[in-house]
Amino acid sequence: MARPFKYGKLADEGYYTNREKEGKWLETQINAGINCMLISPRRWGKSSLVLHTSKRMKRKNKQLVFCFIDLYNVRTEQEFLELYSSALVKATSGSFEEGVRNVKSFFKQLVPSVNINPDPASEIELSFNWKELKKNFSEVLNLPEKIAKQKNIELVVCVDEFQNLSFLDDGIGFQKKLRAHWQTHQHITYLLYGSRRHLMMEFFTKCSMPFYK
Repeated sequence: MARPFKYGKLADEGYYTNREKEGKWLETQINAGINCMLISPRRWGKSSLVLHTSKRMKRKNKQLVFCFIDLYNVRTEQEFLELYSSALVKATSGSFEEGVRNVKSFFKQLVPSVNINPDPASEIELSFNWKELKKNFSEVLNLPEKIAKQKNIELVVCVDEFQNLSFLDDGIGFQKKLRAHWQTHQHITYLLYGSRRHLMMEFFTKCSMPFYK
């Protein structure tokens, strides 16, 4: 007998139900280019809501591309920047080979190492020399805007467990870097969501924090 519900995994088309009001609201915000924040405990369906909304929106708009980044295991600035750049290249490349070509096109100051896996279904993974990355981090943080312009696409960057930025050695300093770069982007919509309510609320409602309002 098939289980009527799916637990601990993303709810796909056959299991996703309800959330129509939230989905329509999210779609309206994204269509308007408004950056959004979602907060709820883990396993309450944030990721499924975002995934379901992305699929519905992409059926209507072929120029729309969603990039998904999960910060659950991120604890350093280097880990963030490598995961961020890898996810962006993956989301905007149709194949591993195209991804390798895009890396050469997207990066001018940095020379990332591409993890080569013999599995044809493998995902592209980038790594950087930390010394060079510290000097040229702006190239990574501005990557979404550069890609959107270069490929003439509408890019939505979805960052899960966003509150984990507070665990970095200089969490506030890195948030300031993000804010300074992201606020200049004209072709990107950012969707930030997390499961630790007190940390997420502090990010956006405490006047001393970089992402205040």
